[in-house]
Amino acid sequence: MKKYAESKGFFDFKAERELYSIVKAW
Repeated sequence: MKKYAESKGFFDFKAERELYSIVKAW
């Protein structure tokens, strides 16, 4: 369960970075 939570946090962080890059590129 802990590993799942960590991976979810990692993907949330990755998506957040991608969204930031898109907004910055805009």
